[in-house]
Amino acid sequence: MLRKVGPILGTALLLAGCFISDQHRSVTKEMGWQCTGVTDTKDARFRYVESIKMWFLENPHYEERASGPRLCADLWQSAEPTVAATFAVWGNALQGLHGYDLTSVAIGSRKLEIYEGGGGGFHDDRPHFGNFNSEADKKEHPEFYHFPLEVFKQ
Repeated sequence: MLRKVGPILGTALLLAGCFISDQHRSVTKEMGWQCTGVTDTKDARFRYVESIKMWFLENPHYEERASGPRLCADLWQSAEPTVAATFAVWGNALQGLHGYDLTSVAIGSRKLEIYEGGGGGFHDDRPHFGNFNSEADKKEHPEFYHFPLEVFKQ
Protein backbone atom coordinates (compact mmCIF):
# COMPACT_ATOMS: atom_id res chain seq x y z
CA MET A 1 0.00 0.00 0.00
CA LEU A 2 2.79 2.43 0.94
CA ARG A 3 4.50 1.80 -2.40
CA LYS A 4 1.40 2.99 -4.24
CA VAL A 5 0.72 6.02 -2.02
CA GLY A 6 4.36 7.15 -1.71
CA PRO A 7 4.82 8.53 -5.26
CA ILE A 8 1.42 10.23 -5.17
CA LEU A 9 2.15 11.82 -1.80
CA GLY A 10 5.62 12.89 -2.96
CA THR A 11 4.18 14.52 -6.10
CA ALA A 12 1.49 16.29 -4.06
CA LEU A 13 4.10 17.66 -1.63
CA LEU A 14 6.30 18.82 -4.51
CA LEU A 15 3.39 20.65 -6.16
CA ALA A 16 2.35 22.20 -2.83
CA GLY A 17 5.93 23.37 -2.29
CA CYS A 18 5.89 25.12 -5.66
CA PHE A 19 2.84 27.13 -4.62
CA ILE A 20 3.69 27.69 -0.97
CA SER A 21 7.41 28.50 -1.10
CA ASP A 22 8.13 32.17 -1.55
CA GLN A 23 9.28 33.59 -4.85
CA HIS A 24 11.29 36.80 -5.13
CA ARG A 25 10.80 39.28 -7.96
CA SER A 26 11.74 42.80 -8.94
CA VAL A 27 8.83 45.05 -9.96
CA THR A 28 9.13 48.57 -11.39
CA LYS A 29 6.14 50.94 -11.31
CA GLU A 30 5.63 54.48 -12.57
CA MET A 31 4.70 56.72 -9.66
CA GLY A 32 3.74 60.33 -9.16
CA TRP A 33 5.77 62.24 -6.57
CA GLN A 34 5.62 65.21 -4.22
CA CYS A 35 8.33 66.67 -2.03
CA THR A 36 7.29 66.53 1.63
CA GLY A 37 10.20 68.19 3.38
CA VAL A 38 13.86 68.85 3.98
CA THR A 39 15.40 68.00 7.34
CA ASP A 40 18.68 69.31 8.74
CA THR A 41 20.15 66.29 10.51
CA LYS A 42 22.98 68.23 12.20
CA ASP A 43 25.26 65.37 11.11
CA ALA A 44 28.17 66.46 8.89
CA ARG A 45 28.07 63.16 6.96
CA PHE A 46 24.35 63.40 6.10
CA ARG A 47 23.68 67.13 6.40
CA TYR A 48 20.28 67.33 4.71
CA VAL A 49 17.69 64.64 4.10
CA GLU A 50 14.97 65.37 1.56
CA SER A 51 11.74 63.36 1.73
CA ILE A 52 9.11 62.58 -0.89
CA LYS A 53 5.86 60.73 -1.07
CA MET A 54 5.03 58.74 -4.18
CA TRP A 55 1.75 57.25 -5.34
CA PHE A 56 1.12 54.44 -7.80
CA LEU A 57 -0.34 55.75 -11.05
CA GLU A 58 -2.46 52.63 -11.50
CA ASN A 59 -4.01 53.10 -8.03
CA PRO A 60 -3.18 56.41 -6.31
CA HIS A 61 -4.82 55.23 -3.07
CA TYR A 62 -1.52 53.54 -2.19
CA GLU A 63 1.48 55.69 -1.30
CA GLU A 64 5.13 55.07 -0.52
CA ARG A 65 7.74 57.35 0.98
CA ALA A 66 11.47 57.76 0.36
CA SER A 67 14.29 59.99 1.56
CA GLY A 68 17.67 60.89 0.16
CA PRO A 69 20.39 63.55 0.10
CA ARG A 70 19.18 65.51 -2.96
CA LEU A 71 15.93 63.76 -3.74
CA CYS A 72 13.67 66.82 -3.99
CA ALA A 73 16.30 68.91 -5.73
CA ASP A 74 16.94 66.22 -8.35
CA LEU A 75 13.23 65.69 -8.96
CA TRP A 76 12.47 69.41 -9.25
CA GLN A 77 15.41 69.84 -11.61
CA SER A 78 14.16 67.02 -13.85
CA ALA A 79 10.70 68.61 -14.18
CA GLU A 80 9.33 65.08 -14.71
CA PRO A 81 5.90 64.38 -13.19
CA THR A 82 6.69 60.71 -12.54
CA VAL A 83 9.51 58.47 -11.37
CA ALA A 84 10.22 54.78 -11.87
CA ALA A 85 10.24 53.07 -8.49
CA THR A 86 11.66 49.55 -8.26
CA PHE A 87 10.62 47.18 -5.49
CA ALA A 88 11.89 43.80 -4.35
CA VAL A 89 8.71 41.77 -3.71
CA TRP A 90 8.20 38.30 -2.26
CA GLY A 91 5.25 35.97 -1.96
CA ASN A 92 3.59 32.99 -3.63
CA ALA A 93 0.56 32.05 -5.71
CA LEU A 94 -1.35 30.56 -2.79
CA GLN A 95 -0.90 33.27 -0.15
CA GLY A 96 -0.15 36.27 -2.36
CA LEU A 97 2.26 39.09 -1.56
CA HIS A 98 4.13 38.71 1.75
CA GLY A 99 6.30 41.83 1.65
CA TYR A 100 8.26 44.34 -0.36
CA ASP A 101 11.10 46.85 -0.12
CA LEU A 102 11.77 49.94 -2.21
CA THR A 103 15.16 49.36 -3.85
CA SER A 104 15.53 52.32 -6.23
CA VAL A 105 13.97 55.48 -7.62
CA ALA A 106 14.90 56.64 -11.11
CA ILE A 107 14.18 59.40 -13.60
CA GLY A 108 14.54 57.71 -16.96
CA SER A 109 17.78 55.73 -16.76
CA ARG A 110 19.25 57.91 -13.99
CA LYS A 111 18.98 56.35 -10.53
CA LEU A 112 18.59 58.78 -7.65
CA GLU A 113 20.36 58.24 -4.36
CA ILE A 114 17.96 57.19 -1.62
CA TYR A 115 18.68 56.51 2.03
CA GLU A 116 15.50 54.58 2.74
CA GLY A 117 12.02 53.82 1.54
CA GLY A 118 9.06 53.46 3.83
CA GLY A 119 5.46 52.44 3.42
CA GLY A 120 2.97 55.25 3.24
CA GLY A 121 -0.06 52.98 3.20
CA PHE A 122 -3.60 53.34 1.88
CA HIS A 123 -5.64 56.52 1.91
CA ASP A 124 -9.20 57.21 0.88
CA ASP A 125 -10.26 60.79 0.21
CA ARG A 126 -13.97 59.94 0.04
CA PRO A 127 -16.02 61.08 3.05
CA HIS A 128 -17.47 58.28 5.18
CA PHE A 129 -20.38 58.88 7.53
CA GLY A 130 -21.97 56.67 10.14
CA ASN A 131 -20.82 53.11 10.64
CA PHE A 132 -18.21 52.52 7.94
CA ASN A 133 -17.84 48.89 6.92
CA SER A 134 -14.53 48.29 5.12
CA GLU A 135 -15.57 44.82 3.86
CA ALA A 136 -18.71 46.24 2.26
CA ASP A 137 -16.67 49.10 0.79
CA LYS A 138 -14.20 46.60 -0.72
CA LYS A 139 -17.09 44.85 -2.47
CA GLU A 140 -18.59 48.12 -3.70
CA HIS A 141 -15.25 49.64 -4.85
CA PRO A 142 -12.79 46.81 -5.56
CA GLU A 143 -10.70 49.09 -7.79
CA PHE A 144 -9.61 51.09 -4.72
CA TYR A 145 -8.26 48.03 -2.96
CA HIS A 146 -6.04 46.47 -5.65
CA PHE A 147 -2.48 46.83 -4.37
CA PRO A 148 -0.24 47.51 -7.41
CA LEU A 149 2.61 45.30 -6.16
CA GLU A 150 0.44 42.17 -5.81
CA VAL A 151 1.97 40.11 -8.63
CA PHE A 152 1.46 36.64 -7.13
CA LYS A 153 -2.34 36.33 -6.85
CA GLN A 154 -4.20 37.52 -9.92
